[in-house]
Amino acid sequence: MQSLHSAPSHGDYYVVTHDVAQRLQSFRSATLDVPRQNDPMFDDFHAGLQEKMQQALVGVSVHTVHIDDLARTIWEKVKHRVGDRLVVSTCSEIISVLNRGSRTLNINRLFDSRGELVGHGPRPGCESLARQLDDLASAAGNRSVFLIEEGAYSGGTIRFVLRQLHERGVEVSTLVMGFCTPKTRDYIKEVFDGEIIVINEIGELVDWITDHDLIPFTPGCGRVMEEKTPEGCVCAFPYILPFGRMEEWTSLPEDIARGISRFCLEASIRFFDGFSKSDGSALTIRDLVDSYPAVPIPVGNGEIPSLDAEVVGFLRAVRGRLV
Repeated sequence: MQSLHSAPSHGDYYVVTHDVAQRLQSFRSATLDVPRQNDPMFDDFHAGLQEKMQQALVGVSVHTVHIDDLARTIWEKVKHRVGDRLVVSTCSEIISVLNRGSRTLNINRLFDSRGELVGHGPRPGCESLARQLDDLASAAGNRSVFLIEEGAYSGGTIRFVLRQLHERGVEVSTLVMGFCTPKTRDYIKEVFDGEIIVINEIGELVDWITDHDLIPFTPGCGRVMEEKTPEGCVCAFPYILPFGRMEEWTSLPEDIARGISRFCLEASIRFFDGFSKSDGSALTIRDLVDSYPAVPIPVGNGEIPSLDAEVVGFLRAVRGRLV
């Protein structure tokens, strides 16, 4: 796989970030065992995904980013500049490698029943966005904020965060991004006159996807719906077919999107087939939804699966319909 760190600063790029293996670890408990982060099946998944995407995107360089590696690279390059400023990020994987006292802003884009953007809100299971932002303002006090993000595609969410902090009297003095295009940097500068540091400035970006958006039931997977179910559960559209509009949301050709969706569903089956409950019973959707961080229920075409459905059985049934 070609790393983003080796990418030249010109040409067309497609970025794929990897953190699904890490996110699945959050399910591990005294009663539930999950495949380890270094299980070879995750490497096999990433290698297969890289190959399929590179074959589909002729003339485009597909670059992979392991979130842990990116977070460490960012921190090593900027830690001497932080001083007493409050470090904030919307990426929990970045915060996990930073100094004590750094804060995560658990923010999500929110979508309607058609998968169209309607605004921003908290990640499933987290406090309201207003409460989180107020808490950040209190934690900052008279200090300015050192905002670190894994990357920016359109820059919309970063602009939203900057505006919300400004409204609360919080000064963001420095914005650090793991990767960004000159066009997106300029878009952010329209509302931000502080220092901007880009670790990897790349050329024209075709799109950016995260592997956890391709694996149903992974924490943070998909486009989260603003409206909850009558039971109070959060739903989301995974980016793959038949749940989401993969060709539109990932800028992949329609015929390729179907093949990659099948590949990702098969990987999902392997991942969750590796889960083991201490009582020997089958893993159900309810087991995952009741966990922390809260997991959105994957939906598509208005269908919401039963919470008592077996996870692997559900995924196999969906894979069987995607011919």
